[in-house]
Amino acid sequence: MIKPSFILNFLQSSGWSRKYIVLRSLFTIVYERSIFAFTDE
Repeated sequence: MIKPSFILNFLQSSGWSRKYIVLRSLFTIVYERSIFAFTDE
């Protein structure tokens, strides 16, 4: 699990464009995993 302090440092250090790309990729992975979990039955 990612530590909150690491997240805070990441949000404060990186630019918004890079944050958007990283967050979008993470949410895409989670979204695809949730779909696979539901359709796996």
